[in-house]
Amino acid sequence: MNLSRPRNVIWLILGLALALRLVLFASAAGEPERFSMPDSGGYLLLARQAAAVYASSPEMSPDVSLSMDRPPLYPLFLRLAGMPAEGEVWPMILAQILCSVGTVWLVWALGRQSLGDGPAQWAALLLAADPASAVYANLLLTESMFTTGLALSFWQLSLALQGQSLRNSALGALALSLSTLTRPASLYLPVLLAPLLALGGRPRRFWWQGACLFLAVFTLFASLWIWRNRSICGEAMFTTMEPSNMNYRAIWAVAEQRGISFEAAEAAIEDMGLPRQPGRNIRQSFNNITSKASIQLLLDNPYGFAKSSLRGLGYYFLGPGQTGLAQLTRLEIGGPASLAASAATLAFLFAVYAGAAWGMVVLFRTGQRQSLMLLLAPIAYFTLLSAAPEAYVRFRIPAMPFFCLLAGSGLDASWTAFRRRHPNSRTAELGKPQAMP
Repeated sequence: MNLSRPRNVIWLILGLALALRLVLFASAAGEPERFSMPDSGGYLLLARQAAAVYASSPEMSPDVSLSMDRPPLYPLFLRLAGMPAEGEVWPMILAQILCSVGTVWLVWALGRQSLGDGPAQWAALLLAADPASAVYANLLLTESMFTTGLALSFWQLSLALQGQSLRNSALGALALSLSTLTRPASLYLPVLLAPLLALGGRPRRFWWQGACLFLAVFTLFASLWIWRNRSICGEAMFTTMEPSNMNYRAIWAVAEQRGISFEAAEAAIEDMGLPRQPGRNIRQSFNNITSKASIQLLLDNPYGFAKSSLRGLGYYFLGPGQTGLAQLTRLEIGGPASLAASAATLAFLFAVYAGAAWGMVVLFRTGQRQSLMLLLAPIAYFTLLSAAPEAYVRFRIPAMPFFCLLAGSGLDASWTAFRRRHPNSRTAELGKPQAMP
């Protein structure tokens, strides 16, 4: 896809993205509770009580422990978005839809910068049509806002890699730190990105300056939240979810290794003298002893850990997202309409993954290895992070922009090859500038 006016094409794609998300919004608009998932209640509680929760101690507000699990930016976003209609969730959902559509534009901008017009248009079109991205833009969860910040960060990092300005490194770090303050999943992503900036930037004098500036800005903003948590509970931490998640993975590893249920494994671990799950007390939640014991359990049960991780990766790559779609549309899970939607989603995913695999080959063969590494870094990071026993479909959403960019490279190469082989075909004419009458 390499039309004569790429800026006009992106507006059509953005219109498609907006229309698809608004259709889902309209299907649930009459019943506001359909925009909520089990985790949504905690975010709404923090949004309503932001001033009391984020500025007080555990003794002053019992909900402070919840704020230790969830960084502040998404609740504050919900509060600001919901101010025009206090008590209503639809302004928040519309704000998320705008974030999701904005992500499509950012993917197009990143693609134009690093890959060219054709791949950028294909990538934006694929992301606009991604069913999971459209569904979760309509649910009160962090994915849409988190992915927007991630795409903005990588756009700026792409500019930094081409040596345009050290300011781009700083802006990329700022955007990534804001994403991390929305959802802590990207906390360790700079460990992968800093070497790319240090080793791949142009010109040479930007190699180490850009990497150091990137790490410094990210660390500064992340440290502000760590300092806040330390001032409240005395522990230097970004979130209390990490030991809890590690404990959860350890229980599943024991269950798979021994061939028993999750509950039986949980009881067995308790018999070993370990807590079933880190307690709700915020000091106990970040118990280093529990974290170390969970790591040891994973090492002692490698088969169970591998089996549960592979199952999670299956959900991550191929989960059709029936639960979220059913929540918005009232489709019966397992019914004919739901099965048809799942089949369409799987066909879409296979097309994206096949295109991404070919796109990797294309970028490697054409010498665009710097761009290839930049796109593979977040895919590898979120894939490893999501290798959990029960990975949700929404874990895939932050990686989809980068899958789509790789797929855009593959599709554009195939489209170009088709036009060369069939220069007189009607479809080939779509990619040629039309003469003025």
